[in-house]
Amino acid sequence: MEVNGHRIRPEEYLRGADLYWSNLDGATLIGATLNGANLYGANINGASLGGVDFGGTTLVGANMRESSLVGADLTGATMCGAHLTDASFVDADLGGATLMGADLTNANFTMARLDGTTLAGAVLTGALFKEANLYAASLVAVNATDTSFIGAYMCAANLATANLRGANLYQANLDIANLQGAVADNETVWPDEFDPEAAGVIFD
Repeated sequence: MEVNGHRIRPEEYLRGADLYWSNLDGATLIGATLNGANLYGANINGASLGGVDFGGTTLVGANMRESSLVGADLTGATMCGAHLTDASFVDADLGGATLMGADLTNANFTMARLDGTTLAGAVLTGALFKEANLYAASLVAVNATDTSFIGAYMCAANLATANLRGANLYQANLDIANLQGAVADNETVWPDEFDPEAAGVIFD
């Protein structure tokens, strides 16, 4: 496959490539280098992207539904408004990435690194963040309905006004996390000995 003069194949060196609005649905780019590339609005649904270097890449509005990004490097990537439904980010590094307003419905972030990541306003419904590192991450106003944060490290995370109805935070580390105005219900599961009302959580 060739797009905009660039060969699309595993382990290809595509640093800084201009691939905006490109169609990469189903592509196999395992181990490729795409750091600093422009993938604005690109279609990358159902792609095999394990171990790809997306560091600093622009993925604003990109469609990556059902793609596999296991072990990928997305540090500092800009992914505002990206569509990531059912994608797998297991053991991926998204430290410092920006995913404001992104749709992460049913995505899998098990053991992923999201320290300092901005997820404000994102849809996390049904997503898995089991044992993920969310240190100092911004989850302001996210929709985390039925989301699993089991065993996640969420120290200093900002969950102000987040929708946590039905979320599972069992064994999550919420030390100095901000939960002011977050909304929960009787289905929300909290860490042992954690007092959500004292932390400013509102129950409906």
